[in-house]
Amino acid sequence: MGAFCGIVVNVHVGVDLAAAAAAHLTDDTAARFLVTAFNSTSNKVFTDVYFISEYAAPPIMAFALWRRTTCGRGTEGS
Repeated sequence: MGAFCGIVVNVHVGVDLAAAAAAHLTDDTAARFLVTAFNSTSNKVFTDVYFISEYAAPPIMAFALWRRTTCGRGTEGS
């Protein structure tokens, strides 16, 4: 989920920058457009989910590996 949100955020940023560059806007208008686009609700939600999942994934993976029972822990045969 986090990787998908990261992709969406990166594509959103690229599309916004391309739109601002292709529209031949003045510097102030382009800056206003980019600030508005980057502060949109959808962009904030995707960015928040991306960062939360990036920081939540390692502890969840560590817990899952610690609690695994289907395979050995690497100490067999020593």
